[in-house]
Amino acid sequence: MPDRRDTRAGAASIASAVGLALATLPLFLPHPAALAGLWLAWVPFGLAAGWWLGTRTGTETLRDAVALWLLWTAGLLLFASLLAWPLHRLQA
Repeated sequence: MPDRRDTRAGAASIASAVGLALATLPLFLPHPAALAGLWLAWVPFGLAAGWWLGTRTGTETLRDAVALWLLWTAGLLLFASLLAWPLHRLQA
């Protein structure tokens, strides 16, 4: 039976590779939709960090991935709205 630490290290390595592939997607595809890879790359990197540090057990990966994605999306939307609101008021 494999050691639990080896399994987590393997999962962290795979998630890091997926995140790196998504992050470098705009370098290889000249389509503007490839920029979504930069936005989606945070989810595998976050999961990999959790596995690497040992804070995740790995039982609810899909649920955690969706939660991370929603968290990053909410943060991005909040940042964009907080930045756009004063700039809009300056223009008016």
